[in-house]
Amino acid sequence: MIRGLTYYVHSKCKSMTELRQAIDQVATGARAQADHVQKATAVVSETAESIRSTDGVVHDVVSAAERMRQAAAEGAEKVAETLTGIQEVHSTILRTAEAIEALESDSAQIHQIVQTIREMADQIDLLSLNANIEAARAGEHGKGFAVVADEVRQLAERSREATQQVVRLVDTIRQGTQAAVLAMREATASGEQGQQLAHAAGRSLQAILDEIGRTDEAVSRIRSAMDQTRGQAQQLLPVMDDVAAVTEENAAMAQEMADSSGSVTDHLHHMAAIGQENAASAEEVSASAEQLAAAINQVSESAQALATLGQELQRAIGSFRV
Repeated sequence: MIRGLTYYVHSKCKSMTELRQAIDQVATGARAQADHVQKATAVVSETAESIRSTDGVVHDVVSAAERMRQAAAEGAEKVAETLTGIQEVHSTILRTAEAIEALESDSAQIHQIVQTIREMADQIDLLSLNANIEAARAGEHGKGFAVVADEVRQLAERSREATQQVVRLVDTIRQGTQAAVLAMREATASGEQGQQLAHAAGRSLQAILDEIGRTDEAVSRIRSAMDQTRGQAQQLLPVMDDVAAVTEENAAMAQEMADSSGSVTDHLHHMAAIGQENAASAEEVSASAEQLAAAINQVSESAQALATLGQELQRAIGSFRV
């Protein structure tokens, strides 16, 4: 019987040695898993902090885009007001140009009338000269007629001088009106160019508003995605803490199992030595066998606890969904 027990103890020693090696591997893996979980938790914390920092930047971008939109909208309103003013000025310039052109036409007609008056004065002067000649021929009877003819000649001379003054004045007016017409035409061209520039500025500002609108939409999508990511990170942090706690407990349990398996192996080796040294020490072998059974039960309980912790770890990891 002792020999059979010794054989049984030797076989169990071999099994427990293999079990201890497996448990050591489990403990090593559990410690590595705990380290990885701690690193992952740190990464998640850093990610959450980065998201919070980036959220401030996004908020600043949104505020800047809103200010740009308001400035562009105000600029568009100012351009519209400027365009309206330019159009009114352009209309006024056109009306003024038409009036000046009409004045220039009237000045030309006045010049023609004055020219006619000048020609009439020349004719009157010639008639006055002829009248004086005829009065001289008439002698004493033509003296009164000569006086009248001389008055007519003087009147014609004054008319000629007046018409010359009118001609000079009309020429001055015509030159002024022609210069005014030219200036009005240039002002009209400038007004049209100003309208074109105002329209171009309005289109540019509208394009800016459109781009700002698209930027607002893009920033809103980014902000929504960041809010979602931040929420997921906040959900992940407690899960990672739970996973870290489970993995640490798992590692501790694995180490405890390794220690227990070492104790069992030592008991088995002790029992084998007792069996070989003294086959009569049955009672001592029996006591060692009882200790062995208790140690094996402890290892079994530790293995069950480790399996339970593994299941909890799987549930904790599986509860998070990105």
